[in-house]
Amino acid sequence: MALAGRTDPRRALGYVAAQLTGGLAGAGVVLLIAQGRPGYTRAADGLGANGYGPDDAGHFNLSAVLLTEVALTMLLVLVVLATTERIAHPALAGIPIGFTLVVIHLIAIPIDGSSVNPARSIGPALLGDQGLGQLRVFIAAPMAGALLAALLHRTLFANLATAEHTATT
Repeated sequence: MALAGRTDPRRALGYVAAQLTGGLAGAGVVLLIAQGRPGYTRAADGLGANGYGPDDAGHFNLSAVLLTEVALTMLLVLVVLATTERIAHPALAGIPIGFTLVVIHLIAIPIDGSSVNPARSIGPALLGDQGLGQLRVFIAAPMAGALLAALLHRTLFANLATAEHTATT
């Protein structure tokens, strides 16, 4: 939202802090649940950290993971921005956003565990003893996808802003 110019950067920092706190809390809950399984170890089983390469379940290479994370994050952020535009009906925004998330996860989980949000990746990497070495990819790629979505949104909806300004003057 900040990259799209729809929220104040200071407010965005609070949102980022809340996301990171939520990611860590979520990973903590998963850890507590996982510890209830006989034989579970963080080192061997982790907490669902994102990954790529020969040591990851998907075995996809870095290029495939970068493309997946950038493209799918761009899609998600673009859907969020478009469905929360002033001309959209906000009560219905959850439907296309939720559907988009389902499709994204169906595509990305087998590839890299599906990040599309750095906070989702940071919690399991920090608490799960796996994924820290590759974490930078799952921070940078979603951020790049979000930036591309903000730029595309500004381009696609520039005429809308101009039309609204013209109509009010």
